Amino acid sequence: MKILSNKLFYLILISVVIVHQNCGQVEFNANEGGNKILGCDPNDPLCVPPPQVSKPGVVTILLAMGDSDNMPNPTVDQVSAQVVAEAMVQFSSPVINPKVLVVLDNNNHGESPMDFKNLYQNLLRRYNPSYMNEPVGGLSASDIANYDVVWLVNPGYPMGSKQSHDTLLAFKGGVILSGDDMTRGSGFDNSDLTGLIHVNNGTSVTCGNNTYSIDNNKSSNYYNVALDDVTFASVGPNHLAFKYGNDIDLATPTSIASGSVEVLAWAKPSPAGCVDKRPVVVRYPKN
Repeated sequence: MKILSNKLFYLILISVVIVHQNCGQVEFNANEGGNKILGCDPNDPLCVPPPQVSKPGVVTILLAMGDSDNMPNPTVDQVSAQVVAEAMVQFSSPVINPKVLVVLDNNNHGESPMDFKNLYQNLLRRYNPSYMNEPVGGLSASDIANYDVVWLVNPGYPMGSKQSHDTLLAFKGGVILSGDDMTRGSGFDNSDLTGLIHVNNGTSVTCGNNTYSIDNNKSSNYYNVALDDVTFASVGPNHLAFKYGNDIDLATPTSIASGSVEVLAWAKPSPAGCVDKRPVVVRYPKN
């Protein structure tokens, strides 16, 4: 199901994106699947969104940005997804026009296979990112040395490599981790990297005396996802809210050595009576 896809949404979003991203000429292009994505004049020096932080940080996104095995019909609105993806780069690196590397975690089990390509080809297209599959032995310092931001994506499984975890933890640039099971490592604790303590994988929620399934878009239940309306005041959550029908890890933000974890987006289950929201995008600055 496509969310927020009517013409009024796009007319409103054009105006707020120009303010939020400082892009001189915003336009909508169609990707290879026919979905609308943000573009701009390649000769416009303001085309690439400017950084929003003064030091590198780690951003964890507990979503699959396409959330579908059947692109080009993603269940996450792709204009919203692109604005979110670009904002995460803005909040992970202080570098203007940073060099971005997108890495597909080997522990992906073939789930949502187009999510990786959609991320580097469409959602991050204005950064012209490089991309690679995770090496069998995990990422090494030499693999990522020439980049300002490294984005590790695993749509539906935990982070697979302790070696990659250690490399990203030591990396001096920005780190972005995305996937709806990213609060866990496969056989190791990754809370020191994500800034989140895993509670459960969010395939069901209990509200009062009722338990509801939210998994793989198989029920009428979903999570309502919205960016924080203070951090993104110039955009507003009403323009960047969308429904997410897959599971989202339940996790607790933790304080780490470099400072407190900041929640940039929240998710709330849709069933009536569900009032508790959970962090879905978090960030913390590196030392």
